[in-house]
Amino acid sequence: MKRIYEFISKANQVLLFLAALMAITAMSYSLYSDFTRRYGRYESTHVAIVEPNDQTIATSIQDVRFLGSSRDFVLFGIVKHGIKSKMGNWGQSALASSVANSARADYGAGEIVNIVFCRKGRKIRNLFENDGLVLTSHLGEIGASKLEAFVFTTVTEDTDNNRRLDDQDRQDLYIVDKDLTKPDMVIKGVIDFEVLSPTRLVVKMRGGDPARFLEVDIEAQKTSEIQWK
Repeated sequence: MKRIYEFISKANQVLLFLAALMAITAMSYSLYSDFTRRYGRYESTHVAIVEPNDQTIATSIQDVRFLGSSRDFVLFGIVKHGIKSKMGNWGQSALASSVANSARADYGAGEIVNIVFCRKGRKIRNLFENDGLVLTSHLGEIGASKLEAFVFTTVTEDTDNNRRLDDQDRQDLYIVDKDLTKPDMVIKGVIDFEVLSPTRLVVKMRGGDPARFLEVDIEAQKTSEIQWK
């Protein structure tokens, strides 16, 4: 009888443990479902690209973020859920529409799709003629390094054809003169960059075997490949 009693006690303990485990699992799933329902699943930084006749994704301005100031300039980031596609010469969309999770009215706060440069209370210009995706913004300070330029890591083309602009597309570096008196330098297909001096950068490029680097002279607006082999 004692053995039977011990067996029943252990069986009850196992059943209670399993019941508690099932309750915890059910609660966790319920919390996860509620979170994803409210906020959507995690996705990398992206912005939807919308056809002119697609009304499911907002292409209007959702927010304007103050990014900082330098000298006489104040910079703002224009935030949207989606951007309008550009039409090709043959009447076809150069950037196809996307119905990503940003189509939901309650999904996120959108992403920065353009930069506005203002001076003395007036708009001077935008970074892009047509909206794109701004991944990073550096307004003259990168860590402890000073730089005589505004530097933006951007995406402007859907190079992987996944129907949106995201960090898996080709990334381009926009280098903007702090006085806005010189043309922008645009370096396409970058991976990363480092500051060498206030007027010089070293940029790691895509497509190298195994790696390719450019040195950028901001003042002279010239680039030269670094022969590291």
